[in-house]
Amino acid sequence: MATLTNDSAILLNLPPELLLAILLGTDAIDVARFSQTCKDAHLFVESPALWRELYLNLSDLPAVAAASTSPPLDFRLAVQQRVAAREELIQVVEEGGSLSSLSVETLQQLVAVAEQRPPHGHTSRNQAWLDSYIPSTFLQNPAPLPNRSRRTAASTAPTVDPVARQLAAHLHTLATPSALTLATHDLRTAAREIVYEAQNCTRECGWGPFKEDGSGDVDWVKLEALSVVMGAGLTEAESMGWGLNAEDDEEADEGAGIIPRGWESTRPGEQVKEGRDWAGIEDSEWRGTYQFLDYRAFEHYKYSRPSSTKRCSAFANSSLSNSFHRSQTWKPTLEDESEAIGDCMSLKLRLCDDSELGFDADDEEDSGSDDSADADYHVEPSTLRREERTSDSTPPTSSPEGSSEAPKETTEKESEPSLPFISTREPLHFRGTFTNVAHAHSSGRSIRGTARMTKEGYVHWKFIIRYAGADQWLMQGVQQFPRSKLGMIGYWSTADHDEAGPVGPWHYFPYCSR
Repeated sequence: MATLTNDSAILLNLPPELLLAILLGTDAIDVARFSQTCKDAHLFVESPALWRELYLNLSDLPAVAAASTSPPLDFRLAVQQRVAAREELIQVVEEGGSLSSLSVETLQQLVAVAEQRPPHGHTSRNQAWLDSYIPSTFLQNPAPLPNRSRRTAASTAPTVDPVARQLAAHLHTLATPSALTLATHDLRTAAREIVYEAQNCTRECGWGPFKEDGSGDVDWVKLEALSVVMGAGLTEAESMGWGLNAEDDEEADEGAGIIPRGWESTRPGEQVKEGRDWAGIEDSEWRGTYQFLDYRAFEHYKYSRPSSTKRCSAFANSSLSNSFHRSQTWKPTLEDESEAIGDCMSLKLRLCDDSELGFDADDEEDSGSDDSADADYHVEPSTLRREERTSDSTPPTSSPEGSSEAPKETTEKESEPSLPFISTREPLHFRGTFTNVAHAHSSGRSIRGTARMTKEGYVHWKFIIRYAGADQWLMQGVQQFPRSKLGMIGYWSTADHDEAGPVGPWHYFPYCSR
């Protein structure tokens, strides 16, 4: 213990309330140094009240700590962890590093800081802390996206710890991809190749941005890639007039014409005190769209990748997968491809009672848990079969023209894998309609779906799009927090899970209050 100094003696002779106020005006590192000057200073710094106030100086009080039934938060440990993360972050930023340069512990802290922000509209110390220590330039090249856009196996990405990779991707989605990230060709290509990788949208991951272990946990690497691809496409489309027209501008909420971006867009919304619509299904008109590759490019990439041909043995010897002479180091790539973007669509939803669902809400066939997350639907096979797939096949929410062929007679009933969820909020069933914003007429397609809370506290959205007398398209997505401005991002695929069917990204966000 250090010897008592004159300065320490002067401070310790002050009234405790005044000394506390002085220490609260300093950094936590300075408080720790003061505690090492003498025994009395050490004892004073042991005060739980001091560490609680130090914590509240730099952080929002987490909801779990505010709840009376929650275990007490160790404020001293929380401050120490935050300061350690800050010091490492400052060093990495100064050295020109990236998110992937940070330790797992620091990444966990940063994600926790971002996730514990209060609803938008409230002052947030956590948000101020993020703005202070994570400069925008640090997120412009997050560098966790593995660059697989080179044509030879020799140009692989450096190995990154899988846990750190997920955390870095999670933080990147909370900040939303920066303008530079969206404009960087290699990063867009890497994201595109993750999105269209065959094994990333399968039964094992619930046909959505979830992990393949059946846990129902969000796969942040997939969601990051979906966010980059959709963000880049929407940015380019918006610059060419995609989205709003003059009439919309008069009716929309302030700022509603801007595609949500940045930290603020991922904060949760205010929760309603009455009613059961915790997800904000009926609060807003939703706007958004999807993107898709030319089917020939998609099919070529899908069946020429080793992981894809192994999984899809029916096509392993097809003329498509053997149509090019390759060396053993040749790697398929999408670096020269680009997606088409769909029309701006308006989605209006309404909550349903169980009596009007129109599908088997209690069907638990092939369910892996007591809470069947995906057995809510009797999915009728799509009318679009592999032999009918062309570059003109219409993805979700596009005009159904040319797709009016009567569905085939079938009694097939296919259930999807159950993704477990734990929540005090009941799953919400809804129905809705699409309207093309540019033409202000209905797309002729009906939609039904479910919003449910995952065990991690995120919102899992599921939509089934129906036309021509059959279920045609499935949309599975994630909203990071209920009522967040960013909305929901996910995968679309065929409703009957046709192995040869196309997949792609989609994004819908709250547009204006109804």
